[in-house]
Amino acid sequence: MRRAGPRTRTTGTVRGRSQTWLSALGFVATALVGTGSAWAQARPTEDVGPSEGPPATAPDNDSATKTIPIPRGQDATREHADALRDAYLARSRGLGGALAGWAAASMVLGATQWATADDAFTRGIGIQNLAWGSIDGVLATIGLASSIGEDGVAAPAADWEGKRQTLETIYWVNFGLDVAYVTTGALLWGLGGNDDVRGAGAGVVLQGSFLFAYDFVGAMTMRLTPYE
Repeated sequence: MRRAGPRTRTTGTVRGRSQTWLSALGFVATALVGTGSAWAQARPTEDVGPSEGPPATAPDNDSATKTIPIPRGQDATREHADALRDAYLARSRGLGGALAGWAAASMVLGATQWATADDAFTRGIGIQNLAWGSIDGVLATIGLASSIGEDGVAAPAADWEGKRQTLETIYWVNFGLDVAYVTTGALLWGLGGNDDVRGAGAGVVLQGSFLFAYDFVGAMTMRLTPYE
């Protein structure tokens, strides 16, 4: 059999990498659009100023998109506390669902790349997609299960406000870590000694870039209080 020369192999490798990154960019774009949609659904669409009348309760089926007027300087009533709970849980579930979707897509793509790729670079990306997707899937499952367990829980309004602030802080911390992930991945990608390491670095950049956008959206979603 006639063996392909160096130029043929190099061209094939470049073409394979180009196809891999075109697919990866489309994958990230689709996921970011989905995350943006989840944020848009969770973001309050109206601001309600201080109210002098009885406190209003946000409807259960649209609690993530309504603001909740709370009289300044007055204790929140049970209706207020329940509305804050529902808004918090709706936002948590929207963000958890977006992460779960990314995790599932990452695992499917990663397993496919790892099993079918004929070059070390693409396999390296696939291994990272599979690993990060598995971790994200576990975290999303834990978060969704926790929010389901809090359905109907009666707690003071201050407790739900505290939970919202805590989750916002977690997202901001993760946002900072994402910068480190992307930077580390870029260094491995650019300076790695072989295609296995460079592929792993590219995979970290891919996953870290999504999480960078996701955690920013999550922090801003939780930063928007359900009342102003």
